[in-house]
Amino acid sequence: MTPRRSARSTRIAGLAIVTLLIAVAGLGWFAADRLTALRATGAPAAGAGAVADPATLDPVPAVASDTGGGTAATRMLVIGDSYTSGEVLEDPADRFSTLIADRLGWNEENVALGGTGYVTEMPVGDGVRPTYQEVLDDLPDADYDVVLVTGGGNDVPAWAEQGDRADAVTAFYRDLRDRWPHAAVYAVSPFWNAAEPPEELVMIGDDVHDAVDRIGGHYLDVGEPMTGHPEWILPDGDHPNPAGNEIIAERVLALMGLADAAPGSRG
Repeated sequence: MTPRRSARSTRIAGLAIVTLLIAVAGLGWFAADRLTALRATGAPAAGAGAVADPATLDPVPAVASDTGGGTAATRMLVIGDSYTSGEVLEDPADRFSTLIADRLGWNEENVALGGTGYVTEMPVGDGVRPTYQEVLDDLPDADYDVVLVTGGGNDVPAWAEQGDRADAVTAFYRDLRDRWPHAAVYAVSPFWNAAEPPEELVMIGDDVHDAVDRIGGHYLDVGEPMTGHPEWILPDGDHPNPAGNEIIAERVLALMGLADAAPGSRG
């Protein structure tokens, strides 16, 4: 690994640009509005039970609808950072999570927020974008068939300055499983931009791997898809462009065992 300082400075510079763009766009309260809009009545599933196996999830599974006799596509909740939110893309629909949902015919609910991580908040304007744990705590009482969690790169300073934060990651996944005991949970390994990743990223990935294993989830190690490929990075030098997002989506689908799924239509 190369010394952390060069990769970290690249990451921080990228985040500074994103912060400025968001502030200018007046999105300071984007996180709160987004979570509020997703609130719903009812209660999450409770009690112990079998955890969904990815092999049992059809590309376009039919689920009984509570709106009268029809079917509803699999519902996928996505938690992550700016790599996953697609907020810096010209069209957020080019983000890899949406490409995955489109391929499988799943309905995506994406609550990813740029600048955040498992333990990292991001000040924006007069507000603060919350950590993954805080996002989880504020999510609606709704059922999801699949939960996809990505990111961790923004947590590199926390691991560098405060040491291992495995307990916080473990608590997040434990609480996530308590909320959705029957959902298939996927954790995508944290990955970097086109520069060499810092050594702390490996530590974060190990902690995420251990935590998701503990709850019967699935760790998807995508490696470093962007490293050495600046042509897959936006001009900000940090975020994957549409081509990069396609590469990430293909890797995730392959690790889920769904690379050969026929293109579906969103429900």
